Amino acid sequence: MKKTLCVAVCLVLGVMLTTPAGATHFGDTFGFSPEGMALGNAMTAKVDDWSAVYYNIAGLGRSQHLVNGKSQLFLGYINNAPDLDIEIVRREAATGDRLATNGDRDLDTGTIVIGGVLDIGTLVHLPEMVSSTRLGLAIGLNDDQSVVKINDLDPRTHNFMRYGRECQRMLITTGMGFGFLHDTFGVGLGVTSFFTGEGTALLERVELQTESQSPPGQAKMDLKMEQALVMGAYFSPGKLWRSLDTLELGVAYRAESQLDITPFRAIASTDLGGIPLNIKMALVDYYQPEMYSVGLAYSLNRLTLSADLEFQQWSGFEFSTPMQENYGGELKEFDDIFVPKLGLAYDFNPSLDLLFGYYYEPSFVPDEAVSGRMNFLDNDKHVVSLGCVYQLPKLSMVKGNSEFSIGYQYQHLMDRDVIKTAPTPENPHYSYGGSCHSLMLGVSINI
Repeated sequence: MKKTLCVAVCLVLGVMLTTPAGATHFGDTFGFSPEGMALGNAMTAKVDDWSAVYYNIAGLGRSQHLVNGKSQLFLGYINNAPDLDIEIVRREAATGDRLATNGDRDLDTGTIVIGGVLDIGTLVHLPEMVSSTRLGLAIGLNDDQSVVKINDLDPRTHNFMRYGRECQRMLITTGMGFGFLHDTFGVGLGVTSFFTGEGTALLERVELQTESQSPPGQAKMDLKMEQALVMGAYFSPGKLWRSLDTLELGVAYRAESQLDITPFRAIASTDLGGIPLNIKMALVDYYQPEMYSVGLAYSLNRLTLSADLEFQQWSGFEFSTPMQENYGGELKEFDDIFVPKLGLAYDFNPSLDLLFGYYYEPSFVPDEAVSGRMNFLDNDKHVVSLGCVYQLPKLSMVKGNSEFSIGYQYQHLMDRDVIKTAPTPENPHYSYGGSCHSLMLGVSINI
């Protein structure tokens, strides 16, 4: 009986833990397009291509100036190489042996991005006041062909919240944008898809041994796709007041979403008496907070300045029931954050635009959230970027123009010290920081 109870305790401690909040996807951590990344992701008022499904869905409706094809295809690839470091010395309390901390390893990621825009005006007749209507779709695919990578980690694990596995999930987002009165203003509506569901597992006659075993069992998991709302609007005041003919304004919203497999029931019975062990689990990851963005873009001669202010409502995150039952008052609310972004585009010549960007992103993890046993890793960071958009020679079989775009981004994670209220050899004070290099290439064709 004592052995059975011991097994029960070990199983409960081992599998009732759920994942801490992770980054939403590659777009939120790095950027969604080469041009957007190079401009510091300050795109809310400026975007008018396939990437509008992410930056501001209403931008799909801004298309009257696109005289060489309003439909578009895009293929791109982004590679991210974090160079992060955790300065920590952890030891086994009983023996004094050094314990490994691997949270800063194997964080490189890559994503294939496919985008498309269809001009609905070529298919149906639109009312005169509707100047543009376009449908957009974007898909992000992990380059190792995985769909989603779930981290079922003990929240005491030292885990960077925005890098590595935490930003590796397939992304599908789609929607429509509408422009009105010669693109004087426009609105857009769309959705981002994410996984939810529930699961059950039954294991019978589990033996008390250290060797590998395959006990008889049954399992099922029901996953489904749900949708989170995205919407936006833009306004071009220059269409009404000539003195403001180079000013663009935009607002965008993305609803919260989360991969949530709850409940995930597990029942195991040992070979000692067949006593059933009912275990309550949950898999919770990839939380995207509610996001609100406002932006403006202003052109002067050959320069275009864009500026965004983004609000991320991380306080809306709720820890899963198993995590609350295990850690209770140690789980602290995350901080809401504002992220200012700046972008500068220079029209170097008719075929080449040079792009520069900067943004500052504070951490959403407050000090009190990691002063105890928890170890959610997230830094304040300064991000600088540059890139270009080059018009490719026109192809005879393509109505519109083709573009090659490249964006490079450098993230500097400011060093952060973590001071524990009750440090132990396994959970001591430590510091962490580092940098991340990202490069994104893409080709788009207007048709």
